[in-house]
Amino acid sequence: MNSVTEDYSKHLAEVKKYVRSYFNDITNNKLLYHNLVHTMSVAEAAEQMSAHYKLNERDNFIVKTAAWFHDIGYFTVVEHHEQKGADIAEKFLSDKGIIEEIILGVKECILATRMPQQPKNLMEQIICDADLFHLGTDDFAVRNKLLHKEVEAINGIEIKKKVWRAQTIKLLEEHHYFTDYCNDLLGEKKKENLLRLQSKQEHEVKDEDGDTKITTVKKNHYNKELGEKENEKQEELNAKDAPASRGIQTMFRITSGNNQRLSDMADNKAHIMITVNSIILSIILGVLLRKLDPTNSLVYPSILFITVSLITIIFSVLATRPSIPDGVFTETDITEKKANLLFFGNFYKMSLPVYTAGMYSVMEDRNFLYETLIHDVHAQGVVLGRKYKMLRISYNIFMWGLIASVIAYVIAIMFFTPIAIQTTMMNAEIKNPTEYHLTHPERVSLPDALSEASGIAFYKGNSDTVYTEEDESSKLFHFQMGDKNEIISKFGKKGDYEDLAICNEYVILLRSDGVFVTFPFNQSRNAVVDTANEWKKMLPDGEYESISANETTNQLFVLTKHSKDGSNDKCKGYIFKISEEGIIVADGKFFVDVKEIEAKSDDKKIDFRPSGLALNPCTNEWYIISSVNKLLVVTDSDWKVKEVYPLKPSIFRQPEGIAFDNDCNLYISNEKSDGTKASIMKFSYD
Repeated sequence: MNSVTEDYSKHLAEVKKYVRSYFNDITNNKLLYHNLVHTMSVAEAAEQMSAHYKLNERDNFIVKTAAWFHDIGYFTVVEHHEQKGADIAEKFLSDKGIIEEIILGVKECILATRMPQQPKNLMEQIICDADLFHLGTDDFAVRNKLLHKEVEAINGIEIKKKVWRAQTIKLLEEHHYFTDYCNDLLGEKKKENLLRLQSKQEHEVKDEDGDTKITTVKKNHYNKELGEKENEKQEELNAKDAPASRGIQTMFRITSGNNQRLSDMADNKAHIMITVNSIILSIILGVLLRKLDPTNSLVYPSILFITVSLITIIFSVLATRPSIPDGVFTETDITEKKANLLFFGNFYKMSLPVYTAGMYSVMEDRNFLYETLIHDVHAQGVVLGRKYKMLRISYNIFMWGLIASVIAYVIAIMFFTPIAIQTTMMNAEIKNPTEYHLTHPERVSLPDALSEASGIAFYKGNSDTVYTEEDESSKLFHFQMGDKNEIISKFGKKGDYEDLAICNEYVILLRSDGVFVTFPFNQSRNAVVDTANEWKKMLPDGEYESISANETTNQLFVLTKHSKDGSNDKCKGYIFKISEEGIIVADGKFFVDVKEIEAKSDDKKIDFRPSGLALNPCTNEWYIISSVNKLLVVTDSDWKVKEVYPLKPSIFRQPEGIAFDNDCNLYISNEKSDGTKASIMKFSYD
């Protein structure tokens, strides 16, 4: 057998869960006393005594487990239920890998509760006293009545009150608590309970025939013949009312069951709406919107769809959000028959004895009972009405909102797609730079471990090895051109890394929020880089995707993709220098005039969003690529725009990185898009 782990609390939680499920799944309406309420009260008393005697974890587990299992055998057999409970406990604990020594201790504690009780050690004394703990509490009268009714129900006989009272008095006279704790805590109350029963018994006298008479205090005598006639008459009335009573019970049972099923259906429908719209929101917010330019016409249908999903979720949550009352009822509520004790919200703060007394008041008054049932069914209907009203609003919003969103997407695609993109997609003639043919790339596949290349760079212009980073990860990849084997270096925490450069023996990575991450180039072959530094507040607030290096001057050049100052006429750039020690300092500013780009392109209004830049070593020109605008912009060394080249979307699906090698060959990386794999395209220098 496997040895038990030291986590007794975990095993005890499993015991509680199992026993509760057992009582809930296997019901017996005759067990009015030996039910889950009794088991929980015994477990609570055992826990109380275990804490008092400061039992170690092992003994504490044995006592509490025995308390939970001690009466579970009642569902199978009454006479020898202790042995059955011990067997059930043994099987459960064995399946959980509990050692034999602990299982034996649990079984002995359960068997010790057999009447007459004869415990052999402190643990068995605790469980025996916990089982009869109620004898010395205020709950004794209520628990004793429940046990009386249970015995009658199980045996199918009627036990007169005086007979039951005599047996109970005998039990209390013969019983004694085994622990000092219970004797000190419960002894006096137990005597009071005994004296109260003996007092009632003393008010009864026996006549010569043994029939019970009422004492002379009341000075009234029952007429035997009249009593028999009244009993016969009452039996006839009960026989007539029986079919109607059964019909009423069936009506309430079916109605309540139907309401519960309708409530479950409403909850399931709300759950479906919440789940579906949560997925839609995750997709739109996490994938679609971050890929859309603010000027893109698809943004507005996306915002409409987000609004629809959000409102749908709100009404679905309102449909299932519970409303909890105070949880308290008063004696006046019971007297005036205003309390609905069938709904937990009206009694969850009340003690068990008070609630039990209230329920007896309901059960003893037929009209009160039916009024309570009617009240409960009506309350269920009110809740159902509110749920289904909210659900209908939620489904209507989702249905009409979905239709409106689809129509909005269709209109945006058909009528508001940028003219420049339509023209580019339809026009086969693409303008090319003099030195490069942009329509005839040589494609280089990436290693399988690399799903995309946000930026690319070469070490000192040597194109044999490509250096790149993967968006959303903190990993530097480098591999031989065309080789499927790669070396990966983890350099820091995850982030939206967009581009990189290599300069003055340092690797510089650019995050989209304008933060630089640097580390020595000689660590790029390490699995983990341990000297990476972050450079914050070097750039103004904005969005950045492009960085390039001039290794001759050890300068870094960064272009703004989106500036938070709202300036659209000029694309701002920033120059930095990196020292031999890897220190980055500001070294100037520059800008690219968007008006010049508009003047040299077919689109007269451009929201220019650069995604990469590189310096051509042969022409000393800057090549700036824009994935959003599908443009390649060429400027001179002073950033004056010389030419603008539209990029064919079928080739440049999502161009992000750009670099030149020593032979002036142009390299552009394509991120994965629309099911196509990421790749690097080489354009040879003519």
